[in-house]
Amino acid sequence: MAMVGMGLSTFDYMLVAMQGDLGFTIDSANAVLLIPELGILALVFVAGTLGDHLGKRRMIAAGAVMFLVGAALVGLAPSLPVVVLGRLFEGGGAITAAIVALALLGETYVQPRQRALAFGASAAVTPAVFVFAPVVGAWLVEQGNWRLVSVAWALVGIAALVAARALLPPDAPPTRPEVVTPLLGGLVLAGVTGSVMSAVLAGPRVWTALAALTAIAGIALVIAMRRVTRPGLDLSLLRSFPGAMSLGAIVVANAANLVAFTFLLLQFRFDYGLLALAVVMVPVQVLGALGGLAGGPLMNRFGVLRTGVATTALTGLAALFVLPLGRDTAAWVVVAGVGLFVMVDAANSGPFTARVMDLAGPGGEGAASAHRQAWRGLGSAIGGVLAGLLVFGTFQTALADNLEQRGVPSAAATQLAAQVRDGAVAADAARAYDAPPPGIVELTRDDPPAIVDAQFDAYRAAGIISGIGYILAAALLAASGMRRRKPV
Repeated sequence: MAMVGMGLSTFDYMLVAMQGDLGFTIDSANAVLLIPELGILALVFVAGTLGDHLGKRRMIAAGAVMFLVGAALVGLAPSLPVVVLGRLFEGGGAITAAIVALALLGETYVQPRQRALAFGASAAVTPAVFVFAPVVGAWLVEQGNWRLVSVAWALVGIAALVAARALLPPDAPPTRPEVVTPLLGGLVLAGVTGSVMSAVLAGPRVWTALAALTAIAGIALVIAMRRVTRPGLDLSLLRSFPGAMSLGAIVVANAANLVAFTFLLLQFRFDYGLLALAVVMVPVQVLGALGGLAGGPLMNRFGVLRTGVATTALTGLAALFVLPLGRDTAAWVVVAGVGLFVMVDAANSGPFTARVMDLAGPGGEGAASAHRQAWRGLGSAIGGVLAGLLVFGTFQTALADNLEQRGVPSAAATQLAAQVRDGAVAADAARAYDAPPPGIVELTRDDPPAIVDAQFDAYRAAGIISGIGYILAAALLAASGMRRRKPV
């Protein structure tokens, strides 16, 4: 699980330096980020199936080896395609080991108290990694060598490999798995995700091609599920009302990442550099680790479902700390608010895991772990794109309105706002106008109010979207525990 946290917490810090070193474009940078995510989604159901049939210890060790191969490829990459390949190995290995490890926890700890504490501890792992890994990664990048970050990846991969070999019990003899249906299921999931994302980020050709491939994979999956005697893809969770509601809650809860938008606000409003940003977020991640650990005792005291519903609803309410923020808000207020949000968010991670595991029942731990990761990834990918459109759209609209109120003609205000949204420096864009009105001249100064106000408008939109998502997720999770009346 720590391998997943290493990749998530450090790669964004490497990307800009990597782009300058290898010379690829912004569009290519998007490929570096998106292609591995889709590849990981395609593997989730296969990972769960192989863990059940080949053995947990073998698959965790295999995932660690894949992660090490990916770290080596990224660290030595001479070009973008090698980086993408390395990211596929790194992400695929990490997620394989994490899915199997979570299933192993579900198999091993069956008593309610043990189970609650185990899933609470697992929820604390990722924020605990985020305490130190971003600081190390940002420091290495600022020292001028992004390739050294892959050495830190490799150290975690080696630790996971050694731990799996030394601490886990030997596996039973492997059995032959059926992997066609899990692979097709993963391809459909990745295809749906890629189709939605490409409809927003790419042209119609890309969307059409992905949609066609997804349809083919879907037809093949339906045929395979009917013809295979014992399909490796377990869909029992989706076929039950409690399971479908719980997985739906996972999708919605992961649809908007308020922490990512906090990073942007701290960078562009308060001018934090990479290392300073990593350091200032350390207390936030410490609170996240404590929140994850607290989920275990809470589940033991109040039960899985009650704890999950309560902590998820509280996460939604905590996201609304953004509402009173404005131009004069200090950075520490933003950090304190997002720290509270992250703490209660981490506290609901364990209950979500425990709920899905409990619904799957004994013997279904591998499928439950795979489904949890699959629908979590689907929500993060699709929700991230859609939330980004809403948040950045709010910024652009607010900036254009602010400029118009300062006497800038509507057409010029709209054009300037679009340029700033796309990454242009406001002062540079403003200097392109001959005899500009005062509202445009204002953009050449430090922290122009028109932009600062628009940034906080966008951040408030991110908090509102996150709040609505988590409250809806709490409602879906609560619905999963309702007894359906049988027809008379």
